[in-house]
Amino acid sequence: MITLDFDIVKSKYGYNTAIIDLSIKKGIISCLVDTGAYLSIWCSGLAEFLIKFPNSIYTNMIALVGGFGSGTNVGYVYRIPEFILSDGKNEVHYHNFIIAVIDKDFSFDLILGYSVFNTANMSINTFTNRDRVHKITPHLIVKYMRKDLYMNPVPLAQNETTSESLALMRNYNVKGILKTISIFSQG
Repeated sequence: MITLDFDIVKSKYGYNTAIIDLSIKKGIISCLVDTGAYLSIWCSGLAEFLIKFPNSIYTNMIALVGGFGSGTNVGYVYRIPEFILSDGKNEVHYHNFIIAVIDKDFSFDLILGYSVFNTANMSINTFTNRDRVHKITPHLIVKYMRKDLYMNPVPLAQNETTSESLALMRNYNVKGILKTISIFSQG
């Protein structure tokens, strides 16, 4: 079993959201853990994404993402050949990590969605006193059975497309709309 242990970053609102810092080859990125999001979303725009992940590959698909208070957003879907989730001691490798890229002004770069955690056990360890003051830094504990996980984008099937989805594909000049992500391990 691979156990990852992340300090939760204290934001200006305290520890109300699970934000972790993740070290990657091109620096540190701030990540919001959101198990309600079906896919991971890079929020700091395409230019910054390509700096942080220069080996990423555009899939010629878009994803329709919501939950940002302004209706549905369109994100361009990319594949990162190897995305490493590491706490500095242990790591899990996501091969062909699927991510949508949008441009939103948040205090974090990346939303780590359900697809990152659906094969893991997660918990948040925290201790607060009667005055709701944290005595220790809360930790996000994530336990995986496998070190290597693989992602595959699943687009809308031809019989699932509507006139609206076809119009979106034409407007954004893409070949598909992401429906979901399959995740598997080998062995």
